Amino acid sequence: MRAGWLGLAFGYAVTAAAANDGGPLRDLDWGAVPADNGIAYVPFDIGGSLDDRANVAALQVDGNLLIGGAATTTTGIDIGVARILPLHGVLDLGFGSGGRQLLGPSTSGGISDMAVMTDGKIAYATPLSMSSIAVGRLLADGTPDTAFDFDGRRALAATAFLPLGFILSTPKLVVQPDGKIIVFAGAGRNTPDVQQFAVATRLNTDGSTDMTFGGQGTGYGNYAPANGPSSIAQANAAVRLNNGQFFAGGVAFHTGGSGLDMMVFRLSANGELDTSYGVDGFGIIAFDQGGTLDDYLTALAVDSSGRAVVTGNITDINGQPRSAVARLTSSGQPDATFGVGGRVLYEVREGALWEYGNSVAVLPDGRVLVAGTSALCACGGQGDAGTLTMFASNGQINLFFGVNGTELFGTEFGPDPQILPVAQMFVSGDYAYLTGWAHNPVGTDNEDFASARVVVPLFRSGFETAEPAP
Repeated sequence: MRAGWLGLAFGYAVTAAAANDGGPLRDLDWGAVPADNGIAYVPFDIGGSLDDRANVAALQVDGNLLIGGAATTTTGIDIGVARILPLHGVLDLGFGSGGRQLLGPSTSGGISDMAVMTDGKIAYATPLSMSSIAVGRLLADGTPDTAFDFDGRRALAATAFLPLGFILSTPKLVVQPDGKIIVFAGAGRNTPDVQQFAVATRLNTDGSTDMTFGGQGTGYGNYAPANGPSSIAQANAAVRLNNGQFFAGGVAFHTGGSGLDMMVFRLSANGELDTSYGVDGFGIIAFDQGGTLDDYLTALAVDSSGRAVVTGNITDINGQPRSAVARLTSSGQPDATFGVGGRVLYEVREGALWEYGNSVAVLPDGRVLVAGTSALCACGGQGDAGTLTMFASNGQINLFFGVNGTELFGTEFGPDPQILPVAQMFVSGDYAYLTGWAHNPVGTDNEDFASARVVVPLFRSGFETAEPAP
């Protein structure tokens, strides 16, 4: 069992005795399909395999949930977005066509990020090719907003982020109260030398580039820690603070590192690197457990004290991906009050082939929720359970949450109709929303956009200090 080395290496007992199931409470009324599993299914079912997969979600002011991803068609993959109503998670027929909207072909997984703007419009980002992405804006009802770059969508080549750039990673975005959109990614070039940077650019409300962003008059910023003659970095997540600053996180090689490490950096409201953060502007988190020693950051949140909390996966001693969570101080250093040296490794299920942390949220009291996927079987490379794990503010797993700290969306032993590999999770009010895809037990019997909703108050107070029942 791997929990032994995890516990020894990071200072707490992963294998503690089972606690009583303390939630979360699934909203079993969520979803129109009477499957009694609290999962809302959104089928597009256009053609091909009929499989549709959601990657992201966002909540509108009125409580409607937007879900974005990829819908399979007769000719390939289309960018798909749907809206479901807050009461029972059923499709909102006033959005798009029957609650769903297709936004054009996609070569790489559909919508990769989405955000609701202060005026109710919807910003989204999607890869177009290995060297280009698109950023679009919809009206609140799902109609493309033609005031944004004339047709509601602007294509951006790698050169919009990096001179001589030829490759772009999957884009992420954040929105400002004034309607401007900031896009983060990784961009690489191979001439005059091989370099890859975490990059960002800002778009005005009409879709044009804000040339003031980055502080160099170019409209973009390139960021990477020192790594000798070749910079290698990529941004995978970003958030905007109320003071206008941005936090971004991803991966990087850096001087003194043994492999790819998790990386966090902080930008001014104008996109300039805050060199007082971390070491020369970069907070580095290295787990270095084995295999390639590569550690990947996939999601980022910032707590009320300005501390970055991140999740992702690390390479274990057997070369397999394992879930991890870490916290940096507000100055960008590993937070010694969280886990061991700011880091926590954990295993959701004994014997899992691999596990990923895909999304993270910080509750007002400092507790941390991490959502992801886990696989006990090969399963064609797919997870056989979604996971939601609770950590106390000091990084210890909250054993009162779910079973031994985790709520599983799937069976203990393999695939079933309730599996929900969680691509994204966020907390709003009394609910945590988990979004991904799931095998729909009715209809065409295939994978569809899927979302679950769980009630937050059950695990907001009392569990961190209470003793387990005998």
